[in-house]
Amino acid sequence: MITLKKNIFEVAKMLNTDSYETDKPNTNMAIGYTVPPQMPAQKSSHASEKTEREPNTKFIEVKGTSAGGGYSTANDLYLFSSALFDGKLLSQESL
Repeated sequence: MITLKKNIFEVAKMLNTDSYETDKPNTNMAIGYTVPPQMPAQKSSHASEKTEREPNTKFIEVKGTSAGGGYSTANDLYLFSSALFDGKLLSQESL
């Protein structure tokens, strides 16, 4: 992850992109919510019943890897695209 940070995120000025640790407090990461899976012995809830949602953090990896788990913003993805096509990340010949 250090290599990505140094060679891509910093070069492209992507300040809101990282693989955050989901088991530690982070003010720069949105938390998703999900409906907990139903246990086999549970009766199914009806549409009129309110279903409690819970944070999805226990269903995702603790830290992102090369296989996924990175977090970014639309603006940072734009900065990545700009840096890529402006030749800051790869030479124009490589594209």
